[in-house]
Amino acid sequence: MALKAQVIQSIEAHLGRKRNKNKFAARTIDIDIVLFDDEFMNRDSWRLAYVIVPLAEIYAEYRNPETGETAEEIATRLSREVWLESRPGVLGSLSSNK
Repeated sequence: MALKAQVIQSIEAHLGRKRNKNKFAARTIDIDIVLFDDEFMNRDSWRLAYVIVPLAEIYAEYRNPETGETAEEIATRLSREVWLESRPGVLGSLSSNK
């Protein structure tokens, strides 16, 4: 929480993010910490393609400690189950596997 308060929020503010009471409001930037000290920060995020696909692009071999699956295996499955739009020029091509 200290990292978020002292570093992340100031970066977001510098990049133009305006915070309000609606946590689902559109924003210019949203920085989330997925891994910290090689530990996954939110167990529920394993089912979110928008978290796991980018993680797999930069750390494919990271394993879900509960299932033993790699981030790449989970990303491949999730990208078949949900709609994702590939963004040309952004890292790898996993997100284009629908």
